[in-house]
Amino acid sequence: MAIQVNGTTVINNSRALNNITSVDATTAAAIGNAGVGGGGSIELVADGSISAGDPVGITSTGKVKTVSAVETNEFTVQSANVSGSVIWDCKPIGSDKFIIMYRQNSDYYARLKIGTVSNGSVTFGSEVSTGISFGYGQIAIDEANSSFCIYFRYESASYRGYAMAGTYSGTSISLGSPQYVSGQNGQYHHNIERIASNKYLTSSSGNPDFHIVNTSGTSVTSVSTTYSGGYGMSTPVDDNMQHLGSGIVMYNTGSYFRTWYRVDASGSTPSVQVADHYNGGWDRSSGWYDSTNGYYFRTVSDAGAFKLETWDVSNSNPTNWSNVSSYAMPGNGYEWLSASYIGNGQGVITHKGPNADSMGVQKITVTSSGSILTGNVIATSITAQTKFTAYVGGSYIIPYRKNDHTIVLRVINLGSTYFGLIGLSEGNYSNGQTATVTVTSGENSSQSGLTIGQSYGVNLGGTLTAGATPTLGVATASNRLLLT
Repeated sequence: MAIQVNGTTVINNSRALNNITSVDATTAAAIGNAGVGGGGSIELVADGSISAGDPVGITSTGKVKTVSAVETNEFTVQSANVSGSVIWDCKPIGSDKFIIMYRQNSDYYARLKIGTVSNGSVTFGSEVSTGISFGYGQIAIDEANSSFCIYFRYESASYRGYAMAGTYSGTSISLGSPQYVSGQNGQYHHNIERIASNKYLTSSSGNPDFHIVNTSGTSVTSVSTTYSGGYGMSTPVDDNMQHLGSGIVMYNTGSYFRTWYRVDASGSTPSVQVADHYNGGWDRSSGWYDSTNGYYFRTVSDAGAFKLETWDVSNSNPTNWSNVSSYAMPGNGYEWLSASYIGNGQGVITHKGPNADSMGVQKITVTSSGSILTGNVIATSITAQTKFTAYVGGSYIIPYRKNDHTIVLRVINLGSTYFGLIGLSEGNYSNGQTATVTVTSGENSSQSGLTIGQSYGVNLGGTLTAGATPTLGVATASNRLLLT
């Protein structure tokens, strides 16, 4: 029997609600708590203009913004058909530029080039050849002096450690002559960190040894050396040496990366303290120092597992350095690790698991207590290996070598709200207006041309696309998407 109020049916003979014009807050809450009714939506302030049906995400200020493209097309660093191309390093040099160092096996000469990033596009200055054959080199940048220093294994000098100073202006590079630094030969890992103005600390694998290298313009002016003994570095992995401030550097190396060196390079010669911090059988590593909260963050992996760690490295005795937090990543062992620090406790990492088809990019936050917060993993289209990346003013530069030996790079827009994707806009909104967003369990009816039953996600161009991952929802009609 239908129920009427003042002659109007409010519950029909099929026991369905009918002609209900409003529901008070208490009733609405009760219906929601009972799991009855439609899906979810939230209201947030629009950051910029938003169109109905747009994929949207949360900004760092808590507003909502249309998702922009995450990944650019490829930009060529070095053309194809150059056998045995190798990427040696990639470092930021300011808010919109980076320097990349690479080698081709036609003459084994290392080469450098400066790239400029603007609105997702990259342009390059002229390539500069070092004119010498070397391997396993890395660069440290002295932005205040528009200069840098390279530390490398000199192939034509009995594989000894050498340094080369350089300067840059815009996209132009000037280089000095190679200068002898280390007597160790045949080593496969060389690291360098800027300590102060025109002053760098270098390390070679083997014993290892540490050196203070002073420069002036394109000249290496002096070298001071300490041989510490202990474990050496067997594989060339970037970011195992970190500048902690005030001339103090940590060097994370050795068997399973268990040996930690605290090197004081504030004076004219380096002094070294060594500690053993075994924390699992990890044989790959990358990381960054969080200068805001004072923690060392690293990614560590072996063939069977992958985890993230933070370490308290504030004590003057490295024996007292301690593992603050560990975060086990899902799945089995990961590789292709690289990491860059963004600032304010935030960084970004790359990784590729054994079952993944492409490289993943992930934002990381370290809290004031050392806890690790992980963002969504963004599956890029990069299927090649990389070890060297650079964070440049909101962009993440990822260079890699293709099968035809071309050296290319892609730019990841870390400012895209794709990294904080929450749902779909329900209407058209201008900047500052309150926008209603369909979120999980809600149904968005501002779509068109959907295939019923097909899953949809947001591609790296920021567009809702059939079959894209991560999956956002399933089409229930040609114009409706149920967010799951």
